[in-house]
Amino acid sequence: MPDLHKKYHKLKLTIKVLMINAVVLLSLISSSCSTEKKDHWTIMIYMAADNNLSDQAIQDIIEMEQAVLPSGVNVIIQLDPNDEQPDPQARRYKLKHNNLDYIASPVIEYMGNIDSGNYRNLADFVNFSVKEYPANKYALIIWSHGSGWTRSDDYVNRGICPDQTHFNQISVAKGQLRRAFEMFSQKLNVLIFDACLMFTLEVLTEVYQYTEFVVGSENLMPYEGLPYKEILNNWQKSITASTISNNVVELFIQSHLPGGSQNPNDLDREVSMSAMNSAKLPLLLNSLATFVSASVDNNYALELVQKARKNSFGFHVSRTETDIKEFMINLKSLVDQEEELTNELQSIINIIDRVFVSQASLNLPENIGTATVWLPTHLDYLKGSGELYSNLKFAQLTTWISFLEWFLEKG
Repeated sequence: MPDLHKKYHKLKLTIKVLMINAVVLLSLISSSCSTEKKDHWTIMIYMAADNNLSDQAIQDIIEMEQAVLPSGVNVIIQLDPNDEQPDPQARRYKLKHNNLDYIASPVIEYMGNIDSGNYRNLADFVNFSVKEYPANKYALIIWSHGSGWTRSDDYVNRGICPDQTHFNQISVAKGQLRRAFEMFSQKLNVLIFDACLMFTLEVLTEVYQYTEFVVGSENLMPYEGLPYKEILNNWQKSITASTISNNVVELFIQSHLPGGSQNPNDLDREVSMSAMNSAKLPLLLNSLATFVSASVDNNYALELVQKARKNSFGFHVSRTETDIKEFMINLKSLVDQEEELTNELQSIINIIDRVFVSQASLNLPENIGTATVWLPTHLDYLKGSGELYSNLKFAQLTTWISFLEWFLEKG
């Protein structure tokens, strides 16, 4: 009986050890599975092409498919084409490499007729991608027409992502773009605008809190847009958000040089592209608020401010936007005799260079390549759009509207 008793306790101890080992093993397996399921990058491309860009959207997806992505990097695309396409319903793709002359990536969801100009659909796409393709880092490319924050009664000229079927667009000044970002379940590492005129301080102030870096153009974007094959080929799984942002700027400029991948007809194009470190933007907003207060309260250098604006390149169809760095440099060159103002302007210029970590342009004046700010030269623009402009976070944080009133009404 004693031997049997010992054997029983020995067996009981063995079973207990095995159970502990099993629990540890299951824990390790579970941990391993969890790690494996989370990829390095998920790149989300929201293609609002229910407009006259549908054919180019399809060509861009075909170009994307030519890229060779490393394992651990997913590209999820939502395409909403116009009614002229053979199949006009919106759908989602998971990008797959091939060299065919048509889209061959698998469709992961058909969505029917959606309104890509509704900000909720942008948020829904991002949240779907984050849930279904979890990753350590996330990038979002918004692909469509864009017009910055600017007001217009025409649905195609008041924000981004016009949808011609629904006569709608995501408005910046009405807060719709910001509300989409507020609904995202995950903060972004990189936000890229493949759309015209979106790199304005007004737009950036709406979205900077929701992403580490922002990349885009303060000018019109050529029809061919970004060089997706080159960008995706350089998107290695261990790459940082900062490096990606700088790469996009460099590759974009190279691709639009005469003979570049996006400029096969050797045109001399006027293009710009910039990358912003979002964490630094509050420094610039604070410095501009100080600049506005000093200008308005002290009423100094009004004629020089007007001359500096006249000497600065005008963006947008209405030429109402100007590059913030070029404007400050032009103003500084005119007020060198006023030491206090000169030092203040140089400080702003230094901050601009910290905020915009990559600045580049082709065939545009020197010092262009950061972001624009609304600085119209006629009072009628302020009277027509001032109330809407006041809704923007940039206007509220910097009191830029006070500067515009001083600049235009007293001028």
